[in-house]
Amino acid sequence: MIRHAQFIVTLKNLYHRLEDQECRACPVHVCYLPLAHILEQLASTTTLLLGGRIGFLTGDITGLLNDMRDVQPNYLFTVPRVLSRLYTGVQQRVSSSQLMSKLLHFAIQSKLHDQERGFYNQTGVWDLLFFRRIRNLLGGHIRVILCGGAPVSTDVLRFTRAAFSCPVLSAYGLTEACGTVCSGYFRDWTTGHVGALVPELTAKLVDVPEMGLLVAHGGVGELVIKGPNCTYGYYNDPEQTSQLIDSDGWLHTGDLASFRPNGAMEIVGRRKASFKLAQGEYVSPDKVEAMLQLCPLVDQVYVDGISVYTFAVAIVVPNFSKLRQFLTDMSCGYPTTNDRSKHPKTCSDAELCSDPYVRELLLEELSKTGRANGLKGFELVSSFSLLQCANDMLLFFYCCSNYTDATRPKTLHLTTESFTVDNELLTANLKLARAHLRRRFEHTIDQLYREKSDAD
Repeated sequence: MIRHAQFIVTLKNLYHRLEDQECRACPVHVCYLPLAHILEQLASTTTLLLGGRIGFLTGDITGLLNDMRDVQPNYLFTVPRVLSRLYTGVQQRVSSSQLMSKLLHFAIQSKLHDQERGFYNQTGVWDLLFFRRIRNLLGGHIRVILCGGAPVSTDVLRFTRAAFSCPVLSAYGLTEACGTVCSGYFRDWTTGHVGALVPELTAKLVDVPEMGLLVAHGGVGELVIKGPNCTYGYYNDPEQTSQLIDSDGWLHTGDLASFRPNGAMEIVGRRKASFKLAQGEYVSPDKVEAMLQLCPLVDQVYVDGISVYTFAVAIVVPNFSKLRQFLTDMSCGYPTTNDRSKHPKTCSDAELCSDPYVRELLLEELSKTGRANGLKGFELVSSFSLLQCANDMLLFFYCCSNYTDATRPKTLHLTTESFTVDNELLTANLKLARAHLRRRFEHTIDQLYREKSDAD
């Protein structure tokens, strides 16, 4: 239950985070996230509170770029998946030229250096060469970006700040807290955290003994909160309410977190989503999935594991258009036969999925992405299953544009089912519905482990 008073408290906190007076005076927002998403409710209500304008999608999500160009929003409430797709699309566009890749890297460093000195210039040579076209995709008038809903990688965050030449705030929240628990500040250029607690909210970390997490011996524990923006519980469900809110009034978020010396909070993972491997290591699938989805050949990733094995497995939705182009552009060539259906430009999605060479190649690309983003050895998957996805809602964002893995996949399970809200594999907030995914692919995961163990 979210009461009106709780929503007003959250709106007040959000208003104080929007320090840019021009953005406050004339906010323009495009509503594209599901209205069941608390972030979209806050964004739209804040816009109305400030007397601004809201543009709604004229059709399905594939028309978002056209709507953005027409409405020209000056602030953007978004989720990491959107920014990640933008980042990977641009990176892939410049990857064919070593010179352009180095120039882009230097451009990002230069932009960030200027921002740390307080300059948000949008008319420099780097804007002409790279960033203006990226900004124009979203209307060209974005002045502030607030990103929440899931972890966002450091590389993606730095790229977004440079590309849009504006403050990009990472935030953390949950529906039970009416959306916001922590958020960054305009003049904070550090990364890897979700900012400081919002006003009037109290938080602490508690031990999680079953995971071996003791706050006094590592600084990591489950985040519990208390404040005027927190829910009073579930409607007519005292049992669920007692599991959410303890006898002392602390709301248990289910998220594992730690605090930096300056008060900034880092989200480590989900208590319920984390699983333990045979060697005793806990894997946070949210973190692993966020990193692996930076691979331009991948659209969706679901990571899971069984505690009697030493590795995780993943179910992956590839981006077939990017995968075909990658296979075509490979210098070593794509192994073909006289059968034209084996050519990446002509074979079907199912044929690509069933090709052992393609599966090996995609696993190698995922391993490269994981290594580049600092995933540990036990966090990298040793086997995966490919899913077909013809209409991933964010596919169009591509248009913008010390680990050794000793194990190799020996067997794969293929399916044509994608992650959607309709089949209940995504929640209304567009997050992975892990309980449904685990039930749906329970036999698939068991088979992957059995076949992998037999092959080893």
